Amino acid sequence: MLNVTKIRTLMEEVIGPKDVIPPGASEADLDDFVTSTGISLPDDLRTWLRLTNGVYFTHTIFAGIRPFPPRLDLEADLRDRPHWKQKAWIPVATDGSGSTYLMASRQEFGEGYPLFLIEGTQRDQESPLCIVSSDMEHFLMCSLEKELAGLSGWPFNKDYMIERDPEIMQFPGLRLPWTLED
Repeated sequence: MLNVTKIRTLMEEVIGPKDVIPPGASEADLDDFVTSTGISLPDDLRTWLRLTNGVYFTHTIFAGIRPFPPRLDLEADLRDRPHWKQKAWIPVATDGSGSTYLMASRQEFGEGYPLFLIEGTQRDQESPLCIVSSDMEHFLMCSLEKELAGLSGWPFNKDYMIERDPEIMQFPGLRLPWTLED
């Protein structure tokens, strides 16, 4: 279960006192997404989207459901990439440089909903490059902490990742990020 209080506190630290966290999506918007795409939203992603529906940070840009601005719309990403929709991979965020973080929503990589990376420069846009977190909460915590402290360990430092997100090892169908050099 997503720790909303902890996530909100980190978001407020990242955004600072002069900005406002964008409002979340409504239950109707979340249900409309499920109906229009045929993709179920895992509980932690639903909770996140109810908290905020599309938000910019320095290193990570989070998508939303019909958010403002519209370029953050994950439904548009799925229309542009029908192979992601077919696999029920939900584009949760980008790094602003063309790489996308997606959530596997059908548990095809094991029990749970891991997030993985597809780089914009990757030839094969239908295969994950590597896993970046075991679930939404770890993804949010690591990406927000990276925003705050400029943490360079996420997701490529093995010791950092195993300490912060040991469950990342439970998805043998996804390549571990620190093995990309191998």
